[in-house]
Amino acid sequence: MKTRTRYYIFILLLLFFAGCKQLEVPEVSDDSPALEFTASIGPQFRATGTQWADGDGLGVYVLNAAGGQAISNNRLFSYLAGSQKFSAASGQEIYYPNTGQVTIHAYHPYRNIPVGGTVFDFSQQGSPQDIDLLRAEKTGVSKSSAPIDLAFSHAFSKLSFNLIAGQGISATELQTASISLKNFVKSYTLLDHANFQVDKTVSNQEFAVPSSKTAIVYPNATDKTGQEEFLVRIGTKTWSYSLKASDRFEKGYAYTYNITINAKEIQVAQAAINPWTEVTAVNNTGSFDPHSLGLVYIPPGVFQMGSLDTDSDAHVNEKPRHWVKIAKGFYMSKYEITISQYCDFLNATQAKGQNKIFFIMSLPLNGKTVHGFLVDSNGGNTPLWNSSLEKWEPPAGWENFPVTLVSFDGALAYAKWAGGTLPSEAQWEYACRAGSSATWPFGDDATLLGDYAWIMANSGGNPSAVGLKKPNAWGLYDILGNVAEWCMDVGTYPAAANTEITPIIYDDKARIGNNYQRFRGNSFLGTSTTKPAARGFNLRNGFHNVRGFRIIVAP
Repeated sequence: MKTRTRYYIFILLLLFFAGCKQLEVPEVSDDSPALEFTASIGPQFRATGTQWADGDGLGVYVLNAAGGQAISNNRLFSYLAGSQKFSAASGQEIYYPNTGQVTIHAYHPYRNIPVGGTVFDFSQQGSPQDIDLLRAEKTGVSKSSAPIDLAFSHAFSKLSFNLIAGQGISATELQTASISLKNFVKSYTLLDHANFQVDKTVSNQEFAVPSSKTAIVYPNATDKTGQEEFLVRIGTKTWSYSLKASDRFEKGYAYTYNITINAKEIQVAQAAINPWTEVTAVNNTGSFDPHSLGLVYIPPGVFQMGSLDTDSDAHVNEKPRHWVKIAKGFYMSKYEITISQYCDFLNATQAKGQNKIFFIMSLPLNGKTVHGFLVDSNGGNTPLWNSSLEKWEPPAGWENFPVTLVSFDGALAYAKWAGGTLPSEAQWEYACRAGSSATWPFGDDATLLGDYAWIMANSGGNPSAVGLKKPNAWGLYDILGNVAEWCMDVGTYPAAANTEITPIIYDDKARIGNNYQRFRGNSFLGTSTTKPAARGFNLRNGFHNVRGFRIIVAP
């Protein structure tokens, strides 16, 4: 019996630095058993969620490369949560032609495309997973080919907004601010693998931007309505910004806008344009890549630092609560620095493990030799020296865990090598609060702390791999709990509270030479007192297995 070659679509990888998913097409004979495949997904690859949901689907088209005739149209491959595999329903298999090559088109999320096409409605920003269209194409595929990779990319653009309280606007008012998009492209209709229609009809329609302050929009680089506006509302007040000719959005790119709200006007500035790859720390196997340093932009602004006088849990050094100005924006590492990342630094700087003295590894910093970190020979959350390979390695299974037993100087040495520095206490608390003046970044409900932080109640008394809890509103993971984070001391707080009009601007580097430095965020041993305002201190050359760090980088 003559066999024909059959191929199955397989998700080989879902995200790497360009934000991609992949399909693999292996060849099997007709009498072979059905093949099964596994797949994983990295944090925040799609618009929402960190994992595939049961029933998530891919639509797959296969065309004859020579004439363009369809061999299969919109075949569905679904994800089964129980098996963690993508499978085609019986009868949905795709076959090669006997001769010639094929072209493959694929997209996500799957739609049952009727006559007239399926609509992606941009007014439905509350369900971004339904409008985040991903597409891929591969040409020249033959049945003698090796397994095929198809790289997916976003078909649309992403907008993110940072709201900043300006003159005459309080932090409390800022919390109630909402954003809308006016006169943007209304919808995108997918007709088939290659054809679509764009509805540019505008009639003062508005799309509300959800509380995440992010929206998915149709790229206007070629289809601009010419009347697009950003609207900001606080109570009955409305401010508007008309997009300039230069405000053009390309598909597959993410655009960040800083909006400063003043009593009489808003000031809008484009802060960043980046490929839509929010998680740079996911590798080409779809898992977390501990070697990649993801950064989040933290806009300038004014906030209230410290604890309220009524907070009975607060230490005296956390009071009074006072207004502080962060004059310049900065980038902060999205995750706590991992053991793998610290190994990269040690290997790049030629630090040799045989040079350690009594388990203490010294490192160069600013022309001096400092105590960098304590080597735990039993494994765990510090780098280990592989004497046979002459290199530092993370303990097996601990690659994604935050590095600890590192001194302030050891953390600062890494930060400088990576092109940055350590945050000051003011920068850290500002980034942790993420625009919130509540007890925690997520509000005043202590029962929610476990959703965002590893503390004694849920950690089992041990650290966890980074990025497993919810991030704060600015996209920072584990900013509370897991491990405490070294920061530069800002000194004693003012004797009396000031006002929003007269905020303090701390000199972030004034006390960098002090023997004692601060750490923030508490750890996996923390309790409900794990709060943004809590301050700890220790000798700069001290080591502890609950202390790690994250870094900041100037724009």
